[in-house]
Amino acid sequence: MNCALRLLSASALTVCATYSHALVIEGKEGRLEPARIESKGDHRIAMTAAVLALGGRGPSTITDCDCIATSFPRFVGTLRALGARIDVEQPVE
Repeated sequence: MNCALRLLSASALTVCATYSHALVIEGKEGRLEPARIESKGDHRIAMTAAVLALGGRGPSTITDCDCIATSFPRFVGTLRALGARIDVEQPVE
């Protein structure tokens, strides 16, 4: 999670401390930078990165997002219903 936050953050977030069970994050003025986030099959990283990317300067890409269905199958639909623009791309085989 720390890695995903650092990729998006540039100057808008500071990860102040990491623990085995928590992160301490400080927000700053400014928008997040677009990034490519590798979720590595972790639904928590994929969903966190997606929500953070909504406040970015441009589009971000989050890979391996099928894992989101593990905990929130309607995640993309819910964000779209709230006005988010999310494009889902299938991996090229």
